[in-house]
Amino acid sequence: MNNISRVTVILASLAALVAIVWMLTKKPPIITDAPPTAQPPDLIGTTDPIVVRPDPNRFETINSPATIINVRRPNHVYRTEVVGQIAGEAFKKDWGFQGAAKFNMSYNLVSTGDVISNDGRVIIEDRSFSYKEVLTLDSIRAGLSLSQGQAWAIAVVVGTIGDLLTTGAPNGTGIAATKHGIDTMNGKIYEISAEDLRLYSQLAKWAGISSEDLMKGLKLELPRPEFSMLDGKTVRLKFEDGKGITELNPIKCEISPRECDAITRTNNLADHYIFPNRDRAVGATWTVKADNLGCLLDPRLRGTIVESDIMLRRLDDTADPDGKLVINVAIAPEQRVVIAKSDGSREVTGEMKVDEARFELSSAAGVVTAVSAEGMVEYKSRTVDHLLFDAEIRGRPSFKVYAKTTVQKKAG
Repeated sequence: MNNISRVTVILASLAALVAIVWMLTKKPPIITDAPPTAQPPDLIGTTDPIVVRPDPNRFETINSPATIINVRRPNHVYRTEVVGQIAGEAFKKDWGFQGAAKFNMSYNLVSTGDVISNDGRVIIEDRSFSYKEVLTLDSIRAGLSLSQGQAWAIAVVVGTIGDLLTTGAPNGTGIAATKHGIDTMNGKIYEISAEDLRLYSQLAKWAGISSEDLMKGLKLELPRPEFSMLDGKTVRLKFEDGKGITELNPIKCEISPRECDAITRTNNLADHYIFPNRDRAVGATWTVKADNLGCLLDPRLRGTIVESDIMLRRLDDTADPDGKLVINVAIAPEQRVVIAKSDGSREVTGEMKVDEARFELSSAAGVVTAVSAEGMVEYKSRTVDHLLFDAEIRGRPSFKVYAKTTVQKKAG
C-alpha cells in the first residue's frame, strides 16, 4: 500500500468519527472551520493575587532565622541559569490514532530572584523568568490504534454510507471493505511524508472540517514545559518557613494555575535541604526528600514527586577563584524518583532515573552555585474520562541539565 492509499484509509476512518458525532448530536456537519478550542481552565491567567494553600507534609520547618537569611539574603539578586538537553522518542495516541516522533530539544531557563525582604521566617521576592528552546524532529510517523469494537463501529458507519452512495441501499459490501482496510492499517505506524500531510490538510479544508481537529491524531505535539509559558513574566512571591510559597502576585502580567503550580514547586530553601548539616565529614552520606530537589529533577513533567528519599554523599572540598570553600555533594548513582498526578480527567505517571548529579555549595554565597545532572525519564500521561476513545502521551527521553547561580548585592 503506497502512502496516498494509507492516507486515504486514515481519511475514511476520520470521516467515520465525524459521522458518529453527527448521528449522536443530530446536527448537520460543520461546513466552516470550527471555532477555536476552549482554553483549559488551568491555562486561563489572572492578574489578581493568588493565595496558595500550603501542603503541610511537603516542607520541613527549619526554624532558624540566621540560616534562612543566609540562604536568601535581603537586598541581593539571585540569578540562576539552567541549560538542558532532552532527547528521545515520544508517542501519542488520541481518538484512535497514534503518532510517534524522535526529537532533540535544548532549552535555556533563567530565573532571577530579587529578595525584597527576609526576616528569617517570611521571604518576599520578585522573581522573573526567561525561557528559550530549540526543538528538532528527526521523524514523524502515524497510524491507527483501534480495538476490534471501535474498528467494527467505524466500519459499519462508513460502509453503510458508502453503500447508500453507490447502490442506494446497504448491502454489507461497504462494511466488509472498510473493515478490511482498517484491519490492514490498524496497529501499524507508517512514515507520513510532507506531501501526504499537505494533501491531507487540503482534503480536510475541502470537506469543510477543521484541519486542526482532524490532524491531531497525526501531528505529534510534545508536552510543553510550564516554564515556556512563564517567559517574560515577573511575580512577587511570599515564602514562609515550613509552608513554602503561600502567595503569588503577578506584576504586569497574567499567571495561570499551571504556571502557578510550576512556580510553587520550587523551594527557596532547597540549598539548605541539600546540605542541612555542614559539619558532615567528607565521605559522609545522608538522605533528603526527593521533592526538595524537584526543581532540578522535574524539568518538564507535570506531576508531583511521590514521597521518596534521595541519598547524597559529600565529596572532597575545593576552592573558588577567591580561595573560598566550596562543598561538593553528589547524588548516589541510579537513584529513582517516582512522579504521579491525577485530577480526575488526566493521569500522569513516571519514573526518573538519575545516573549522576553533583552540587557545588559555595560557603561565600551560602547557596548551590553549580549543578550538573543526567539520567533517563520514563513517563506516561493519559486521559481517564473518555468512554470510547482515550488520549495518551508517553516517552522515555534522556536528559542532561547544567545550572549556575550567581549572587549579587544590590547597589545602595
